[in-house]
Amino acid sequence: MRLMPLLYSIWLLPQAAKEQALQAVIDGLADQHGTVRFQPHLTVGGSLRNIAALDAASAYVKQSGLLPLTATVTGVASGAESPFRAVFVEIENSPPLQDFRKTLRDLTGAGELHTPHVSLLYTLDRNTQQPMPRWRAASRRPPC
Repeated sequence: MRLMPLLYSIWLLPQAAKEQALQAVIDGLADQHGTVRFQPHLTVGGSLRNIAALDAASAYVKQSGLLPLTATVTGVASGAESPFRAVFVEIENSPPLQDFRKTLRDLTGAGELHTPHVSLLYTLDRNTQQPMPRWRAASRRPPC
């Protein structure tokens, strides 16, 4: 059996009041569908293979003066291309957010920048942590 390399993502966390509201939605969907619960976050970069690069990212975030960022919701969507983006809130890739994300990608060597989003449902089975077979096919959409 071949082991998959560990990949890391860079998240921004919502402020406390918004975090509690999002956590309630995430937990409710996870319980309804038998999937994993996770911490609410805005994914700003992913497919990072070198964990040591997170030190450079952390230093940049602390000195940038860009936080807290204000994010604009543009919609809610679903998809089957990734179990980490089954149901998610789409976030406008505003110029400040786009610049922030590009700089983090350049500093860390992270992969392609996906549309900024806040996931609401992962399609990972709560017990096995594996993608749920009924949502693997690209033609299927998770129910909400």
